[in-house]
Amino acid sequence: MLAPRPRSLVCAAAVVALTGALAACGAGSGGGDLLAVDRAGDVPDARLRIVVEDPGLVHCNGSAGKRMPDQLLLDARELQRDLIEPATANLDLPAAPQSVLQYDIVTADGRVRFADNSRGPAVLDRAAYFTRQVSQQVCGLPR
Repeated sequence: MLAPRPRSLVCAAAVVALTGALAACGAGSGGGDLLAVDRAGDVPDARLRIVVEDPGLVHCNGSAGKRMPDQLLLDARELQRDLIEPATANLDLPAAPQSVLQYDIVTADGRVRFADNSRGPAVLDRAAYFTRQVSQQVCGLPR
């Protein structure tokens, strides 16, 4: 067996490094995660974790990816863009009395925490509604 030439080793190492860098950016998996949502609360079926990937896959509570409807993918992309400012500021809003559900959303820009009755920007209501739609339409959960 012939020993590899040094140039071949350098090229092979460069290919491995480039592949790893692309995978870390999401390019190897079709675009990466748009957002991850953790929902919690004291009512039945409140606990939920969804991870939305850009090619339109959703992971529900750690499950294998399920295809989401095109309109929900468009909504997820818009939501991710609209969350840039609050996520960059790491917005963390307190719950008002009698809160039912709490949300923790992570995007590439940062994190947003709020409750279903927190006073904040309208995008938070859209995020809660989006989470419910994905939970019911894609994950097959009642809430």
